[in-house]
Amino acid sequence: MLEWLIIGGGVHGTHLSHVLVNLVGVERDRVVVLDPFEEPLGRWKACTAQTGMSHLRSPVVHHIGLTPMELLDFSRTSRGCEFDGFRPPYDRPSLGLFEAHCEHICESGGLREIRENGWATDLRRDEAGGFCVETDQGQLKSRRVILAMGSGHRPCWPEWAEDLNEAGGRVWHIFDEEFEKENLAKEDRIAIIGLGISAAQLAVSLSQRREARVTVIGRHSVKVHQFDSEPCWLGPKCQSGFRKLSSYEKRRQAIEKARHRGSMPQDVALPFKERVRCGGIEHLIGQVEGAEVSSGGEIILELQAGEKVAVDSVVLATGFGSVRPDQGWLSEAIERLELRCAECGYPIVDEALQWTEGLHVSGPLAELELGPAAPNIAGARMTGRRILSVI
Repeated sequence: MLEWLIIGGGVHGTHLSHVLVNLVGVERDRVVVLDPFEEPLGRWKACTAQTGMSHLRSPVVHHIGLTPMELLDFSRTSRGCEFDGFRPPYDRPSLGLFEAHCEHICESGGLREIRENGWATDLRRDEAGGFCVETDQGQLKSRRVILAMGSGHRPCWPEWAEDLNEAGGRVWHIFDEEFEKENLAKEDRIAIIGLGISAAQLAVSLSQRREARVTVIGRHSVKVHQFDSEPCWLGPKCQSGFRKLSSYEKRRQAIEKARHRGSMPQDVALPFKERVRCGGIEHLIGQVEGAEVSSGGEIILELQAGEKVAVDSVVLATGFGSVRPDQGWLSEAIERLELRCAECGYPIVDEALQWTEGLHVSGPLAELELGPAAPNIAGARMTGRRILSVI
């Protein structure tokens, strides 16, 4: 039987496996990371590649290593020096540097050797008091399990976009696994729906092709925030009051209020605004109410105010669904194990992020305990510290 099974091998799962093996000292043959992707952070890399991201939104101290300054130290090595460094404020690393550091951690920490490729399909208690996890590759048994699944498998599709897709229109979500920017290489008129950091990054990237006409349609003007929630959520200033909220409905309300949805940092906003000013990007404020596709493949988007926009293809930058990460089997496990959930469907856990004895959560599943930063890189590090408290 394993000591720890981590379901999910993204930023959270990889960092937590590093903590268990290389900080706590759990024997390597007693830890497994179950992940459907071949490489660590596979989904992360796919999503960031599609947006045209150059630098992370988070600061230098947020990474998958064990000590705060590891990424900065790595940037000064011969391997780290190959990449663009940091961007102010907060010394935010370039995407290339961050991913090279992740590769370094996985190699030096032996984290690839503890990964198994596959999808979880069921979770139940076993006769020894641990857990039995069914996968599409077989069965795994472990004394403890960490659910480190993100929301990346559930991009948010508006109803009109689903109808457009069924009608044969060329529409993708920026975070669909099959989407590639190369899909748009021959398109003259491209509409991007949404106006957050991913939409702005993609729009600027596509608009650099002279023949492309890029239209960004969002429900608001550009909203500038350095982070997707205030830094106080990483420390006692905001956390103390949040933890005193005994009502999980109020905790959910606090999380939603704290998040700067549809926002971007200044260094992303400036090139976007400049491209709009120069005519490389058209920015329309409004909401798409419907869409239809002609026999020739042209798409007509109808905005709430009655305005119509003709394009060749549509890319949704509408984020991920706000429902609990779940591939179906988790809902069955919740009922079978009688796991406590708030009205919003998210886990009610203790301070060690334990849902029931031996079953821990990370990422979005930890939101009601950690707050709005739970899904972020900082949230992974917070989770590592919480789980350490029970080892």
